[in-house]
Amino acid sequence: MDAHSILIMNWRDTHNPDAGGAEVYLHEMARRWVQWGHEVSLITAQFAGAPREETVDGVRVVRTGDRYSVYRSARRTYLERFRKQCDVVLDSINTKPFATPRYVNERASIHALIYQLAREYWFYETPLPVALVGRYVLEEHWLNQYAEVATTTISASTRDDLVRLGFRNVEVIHAGVSTKPLKSLPAKEDVPTLIFVGRLKKAKLPHHALESFRIVRSRLPQARLWIVLRKDPRGAEGRSDEARPCPLVSGSTGRLGTLGNRGERRRDARDRVRRARAQGRHRRRANRESRGIRGHGGDGQRVGAPPPE
Repeated sequence: MDAHSILIMNWRDTHNPDAGGAEVYLHEMARRWVQWGHEVSLITAQFAGAPREETVDGVRVVRTGDRYSVYRSARRTYLERFRKQCDVVLDSINTKPFATPRYVNERASIHALIYQLAREYWFYETPLPVALVGRYVLEEHWLNQYAEVATTTISASTRDDLVRLGFRNVEVIHAGVSTKPLKSLPAKEDVPTLIFVGRLKKAKLPHHALESFRIVRSRLPQARLWIVLRKDPRGAEGRSDEARPCPLVSGSTGRLGTLGNRGERRRDARDRVRRARAQGRHRRRANRESRGIRGHGGDGQRVGAPPPE
């Protein structure tokens, strides 16, 4: 296999405090490309305290601009530093693309990575009338230029969405599971226990989890809900590693806490999933995440439909 120079453009890297599953998926592929002998670079946004450049698992990370200006800065960085050396440019699209078809030269092949369409997320993350413009004008306008670009997504449902937008070459590569299934399942909690794992932001639908729990509590007063958060180093999600009472639901005696470093978070979250009886997730990611949940002993899954538009 010939070695190639691969350039990735993504708005965040795995060290960014706002990094999520998309960054993990991308990094897991990138580090494997390095292991296979390819040269991999990532252009991404700068954040407080981060070096301008560093190497992570063999991947050269170049940080430029902020979460809003990274798209413009990435173009400039490509033209100044990578234009003459890249064989492949991977445009990782999280709502707003890097518009690589407009400036990447013929020397490099362009590939797009799209996890899902934003659609109703506009209404969770932006105010009216911006949400209306984004949902019905901007997103489709941005993606039109990729109709002929080789595109990868993580689910058949997103592939179908892209085909309806006119995409002609879409391949599905499912997200892998990096942990081994348990050989035996630990005992569940003595009382009905639900768990929500994720950031407390509107797009993650924590209010759906709370409303579901409210219904459960009306029938099973002894039930409890765990909300497991990643500890945000900026202090946005918890100021202490200690669990503390959280009156999220009237009469609730639930606990709200944060987890420590990445390894501790994974171990603690997995342990809680094993002990809980139901776990909720919404939209496309639910199907791929359920594989990992079942592998760790989770025996419940709520897959919610997107809200009406």
